[in-house]
Amino acid sequence: MKKILAFMLCLVMILCSFAGCGGKEEGAIGDNITIYIGEPIYNFDPAEAFKNDTTAKIIPLLFDNLFILDEDGDVESSLVDDYDIDEETKTMTIELKEDAMWSDGRQLTANDVMYTWQRILDPSSSFEAASLLYDIKNAKALKNAEYVIKTEDGDMRAPTPDDLGVSANAQVLEIKFEDNVDYDSFLVKLTSVALSPVREDVISRTEKSNDWAKSGLTMISSGPFRFVEAVYDEDPKNPKDLKIELERNTYYFRDFANDPINETVIPNKIIIKLKKEGESILDIYKNSDSKNTIFFLGDIPLSERSSEKYNKDDLTITDALSTNMLVLNQNAVINGKNLFADKNVRKALSAVIDRTKIANAISFATPATGIVPNGVFEENSSSDLFRENGTTNISSNSSSASSFITASGITPADYSFSISVPAEDEVHVKIAEIVAEAWNSLGFNVTVNQVKAIDNPDKALISDEKIAGTKDNKFIENYTAGKFEVAIIDYVALSADAFSVLAPFAYGYAGTATNKENSYIFQTAPHISGYNSEEYNKKIDKASTTADPEDRAKILHDAEKILVDDLPVIPLVFNQSIVLQKEDLVDVSFSYYSGLIFTEADLPDIDTVVAKKEESAESETSTTK
Repeated sequence: MKKILAFMLCLVMILCSFAGCGGKEEGAIGDNITIYIGEPIYNFDPAEAFKNDTTAKIIPLLFDNLFILDEDGDVESSLVDDYDIDEETKTMTIELKEDAMWSDGRQLTANDVMYTWQRILDPSSSFEAASLLYDIKNAKALKNAEYVIKTEDGDMRAPTPDDLGVSANAQVLEIKFEDNVDYDSFLVKLTSVALSPVREDVISRTEKSNDWAKSGLTMISSGPFRFVEAVYDEDPKNPKDLKIELERNTYYFRDFANDPINETVIPNKIIIKLKKEGESILDIYKNSDSKNTIFFLGDIPLSERSSEKYNKDDLTITDALSTNMLVLNQNAVINGKNLFADKNVRKALSAVIDRTKIANAISFATPATGIVPNGVFEENSSSDLFRENGTTNISSNSSSASSFITASGITPADYSFSISVPAEDEVHVKIAEIVAEAWNSLGFNVTVNQVKAIDNPDKALISDEKIAGTKDNKFIENYTAGKFEVAIIDYVALSADAFSVLAPFAYGYAGTATNKENSYIFQTAPHISGYNSEEYNKKIDKASTTADPEDRAKILHDAEKILVDDLPVIPLVFNQSIVLQKEDLVDVSFSYYSGLIFTEADLPDIDTVVAKKEESAESETSTTK
């Protein structure tokens, strides 16, 4: 039976690639646009998009959201047709668009949104985005299995998903809030890519729930494009370009029966180029052959950033809302000691790092002056930014580093440890090498652990066979499981709201899976670093119940100062996004989070091979350029 189901699904996928799942042979109209954005992406789950910048840029091509934050930082409806907030009853009603569809033609409903939020708030799951939803009634209690619900016999119990203040009926979502909610702040949080709706029946297609968004066989999307395939490895017997291929979602806000196939999405495909060893991305970009070139660069390989092959004046550089940082695992035992649980050790490790050297080495970054990156709002608006209203005491000083080592009472030479980075990310590898050199100068024995992605060994439940062509990001898996000593990540802002950046470091806000000690008792887990400061927790608790934006901003600035003094994580640089785009490519736009918007992207003066197929009498009538 499983094999029959697998065959049927494969058949559907093949038909989709030709006819948008509609049963008609539709012409492949529009351009195939090749772009480059950086290191490979192995998992396209929106809730997992916040460990590096590249993933967060791509997810909006595949998954739509209730609201988006436009390039100017204004909240705009996307999947939402209308909404209303009743402050007296603390209720928000959201009506979804009737023509919001998944890439298999099924309507996107309020139940999909409700499931997405329940999934993120599941106590057994680990999603940093959980705190984005804590304004909703019982959301925080559900995530942390807090006993807040009184039973009929007077006992207390933890909430179930049914107790979450969210109900769904067809296209209507109703939200009940906790007290003291800043509704403008909540709307900004809802623009987070992490909250993009996903489908329960799709996630259940794989042996492991974190594999569903790795393959076109198992993934269904709601955005303007759908995932076709990824080619990550070179095969001498079957040479192929390394790429991630996306194709137009023919159901994206389109009247399938009457609208031209390119009514709402102009390009036919987006081909995301992956770099082969020894290959020059800039040489390909400069190639004038339209069939063998790259039209858009969202990144430049580190090895080519000092190249004369491009004019820096042609670059568009913006803040990436992302802080590159070191996460120190306080639970890691090094030579019999929880080395990073010692605040003086953490301060010494931070003080010896030359952040300007790192920023210069990777080109597109500035030295970090706090945890919260450039671009994050002070009070719900891009007109007033958090970073412009406060700095923290982060400095490089080798003499103070030695003083902190003396205060800790340790002998650095007694301790050997590694900095873990994804092997495929040459920028993170370079940063790790600079940091390791600085720490070794203090006497520690520090190495760089380059963690490679591996072939995914897991199965699709529908076929009981391995999900071909997919990878497991072992760096992310190890990081999430706490299997590291020091890790380098791009801490991408969950939203433009400063609370969403700072909250995950507080106990009860980290989003990490709740430990179940027995059938009745749950233990909330702290931040992945092991950090748990009572002083900091109180600040975040206070901020979460403060509705006035100005008052909350002051509390958050105080909270960041505590975090920078304690240094459970060490901020290194604020990342920047770059764009280098050929003049042939027009009508590309971006979200405030640097997410790519290619729905109207066009190559009006270039024929990129894709032409209208000869249509049968039953084919749709479409208009070519």
